[in-house]
Amino acid sequence: MKPTKILNLIIAAASAAIGSYILIRLAVGFGFRVPVSGLTFILTLPIIGGIVLAMTIPIIRYRRALREFAKPGEANKPRPKRVDPFYAVRVVLLAKATAITGSLFTGWHLGAVAVQAGLPVTPDTIWLNFSGFIGSLLMAIAGLIAERICKIPQSGTAEDNGGKSATEASPA
Repeated sequence: MKPTKILNLIIAAASAAIGSYILIRLAVGFGFRVPVSGLTFILTLPIIGGIVLAMTIPIIRYRRALREFAKPGEANKPRPKRVDPFYAVRVVLLAKATAITGSLFTGWHLGAVAVQAGLPVTPDTIWLNFSGFIGSLLMAIAGLIAERICKIPQSGTAEDNGGKSATEASPA
């Protein structure tokens, strides 16, 4: 699986913004109200991002322990216990999904704010949609950060084999 590209997230957000702008303008033209995000939805988005970031803590701890293991010094240090690979894959998949979903929600809220800002009378609910935009942007950023944390290190680095060169690493 390749890492999520920021350009792809920007394209997804722009597509969602254009789509939401058109749909909301049509709805307003037919006499419907502009959809407004609820407070629970606004708060839930960054909380999801925070939970995904918290799920990367075991991976961060393992990398830190591996760097300590790679430092020269005390002989016969025990190698740090590895993170369950299935857990790591699940976290990276959840992080990728969080980044994509956050960018789509960012676009939706941006389109809604653009419609509300263009109305003859700006409603008070524009702040709820703007808060939804900020919350979904935080969710997308948290997903990207969590995905980068779960990235496999490049071959030949100290994290890859515990600081030993390729000839010194044990075949197990």
